[in-house]
Amino acid sequence: MPKWKASYDSNRKYNSDWEKQFLWLKKGGFNGEAYCRFCNCSITARHSSLVGHEGTGKHKKKAPPQGQHNLAVVRKPRNQPDVKTKKAESLTFF
Repeated sequence: MPKWKASYDSNRKYNSDWEKQFLWLKKGGFNGEAYCRFCNCSITARHSSLVGHEGTGKHKKKAPPQGQHNLAVVRKPRNQPDVKTKKAESLTFF
């Protein structure tokens, strides 16, 4: 490998703006690598590597269907009753 190639690749940094385009992406822990949440694997911090990974069979198999990338977990507060309980209480007249 040429000398310039090693230094060129080692200076790459994770770009947090990529997370807007690739919803499955998060920053990895080692040398600023990218990390796929679906495949549980590290990827080189390079846009072309992310595009390539997204097209692999492994990623396509583990990723949810298009448009269903809901990675955020929504939880209701513990102190508030759910909607069904509120509705049932409002219907009780006795």
